[in-house]
Amino acid sequence: MSAVSDFGRTERSDLLSGGTSASLVLAGLTASALTAGLAVTLRDAAPAWSGILMMAAPLGALTGVGGLWLGRRGARNKAFRETPPGEAPPESLIEALQVMASAFACWDAQGRLVAANPAFARMFGFDTEALQPNSPHAEFARLTRQAVRQALKPDGAAAGVREIEFRDGRWAQTHERRTPSGGLVMTAVDITALKLREAERSRDEETLRDAISRLEGSQTQLSDLARKYETEKLRAVEANRAKSEFLANMSHELRTPLNAIIGFSEIMTQELFGPLGAASYKGYVSDILASGHHLLALINDVLDMSKIEAGKMTLHRERLDMGPLAEEALRLVRNRAETSGLMLIADIGEDLPEVEADARAVKQILLNLLSNAVKFTPAGGRVSVRARAEAGGVRLTVHDTGIGIDPDDLPRLAAPFEQVESQQSKTTQGTGLGLALSKAFVEMHGSNLTIESAPGHGTLVSFLLPPPGDRETDAPREGLA
Repeated sequence: MSAVSDFGRTERSDLLSGGTSASLVLAGLTASALTAGLAVTLRDAAPAWSGILMMAAPLGALTGVGGLWLGRRGARNKAFRETPPGEAPPESLIEALQVMASAFACWDAQGRLVAANPAFARMFGFDTEALQPNSPHAEFARLTRQAVRQALKPDGAAAGVREIEFRDGRWAQTHERRTPSGGLVMTAVDITALKLREAERSRDEETLRDAISRLEGSQTQLSDLARKYETEKLRAVEANRAKSEFLANMSHELRTPLNAIIGFSEIMTQELFGPLGAASYKGYVSDILASGHHLLALINDVLDMSKIEAGKMTLHRERLDMGPLAEEALRLVRNRAETSGLMLIADIGEDLPEVEADARAVKQILLNLLSNAVKFTPAGGRVSVRARAEAGGVRLTVHDTGIGIDPDDLPRLAAPFEQVESQQSKTTQGTGLGLALSKAFVEMHGSNLTIESAPGHGTLVSFLLPPPGDRETDAPREGLA
């Protein structure tokens, strides 16, 4: 660019005739470029050092300008010696200014352009004609206003430091300093990448603040939920204690009169103290006795379920022969089966191995399963009990040819108080605790209750009892599985 090679009206050969000024120019401009570049590099890592270096950059430029002015004086006064051997030749000084990465320009005391490098023209988007030597500073200011969107002074920055945003989205940091003779030196460094990183960091910080705010809100909600949980837990404990006290009271208050009702009904049924009189009285007494036994069974089921849910039910394991136990359970339901017109079948394998189980619990399981089978099997159907030895113990199976159960109802069938029939359409008595108690007792023995059924094709229920020594624990189980 002519502004670099001519330096105003001074000829190149005259301008660079001073060896000392040549050294100052080269050293000053090189220091200015290196210092400004290093400042931009350290801006994020060390802001304090970056500010110092950015302020030091124009000093290097001033050194170069001083060299330029000395060069001009040397050209006029012919007082400087020729470049001695070993010093940079004049062409190197011009090349150094032209290849500087930082933008550089200087004006004399009258506001006339002395020099500007190509980086300065590229930075501000000027044509070379706009930066001809002796161009007034006012023209530069006018062109700058067209290219710049805004100019800001950074917080804590030294005098003369500005950050400017160009209309095309680029950013630059400029430094303006006065020379001792009243001239003006401007350097500029592109900081677009820094601004983009700052914007990205600002967005990340905003995102982080939002995340922290959401986490704080979530923490508050969790604290509220924890307090509510503790409150509800205390209420549940109190409710469970109240339920236990109620069931204990109910056990005493209901069983005492029931024992009397059942005992006196049995005496009257057997007519131990003479005939009842009217024949119909005997039928009434039989109904009273049956209802008493039924109510007592319901109370016992409720109390057993309460113990299991509270984790207070303990099994009393012993070695058992399952053949006699299964036949005893069949005898207890044979009367009801025959009354309903059903056929009872016992399929007990020979030489069954002993199992280790609670006799009362196993008997109750079989009675509950057999009662359900008899209850839901129409007249003419069959109910069978099968016992077979397996590798893991003895498997007991109760199979009926009854009405069956829809597969969609099977998952909720063994839940406490759950019944497939609705209260409005139910045809059988019961609380819905039979299968739930059976499932709980089977799981306390370390096995699973398997139910297979389909509407119109009957129901098959089976479970496995472990051999002696093959058990998990005798401790009470917490609730239902």
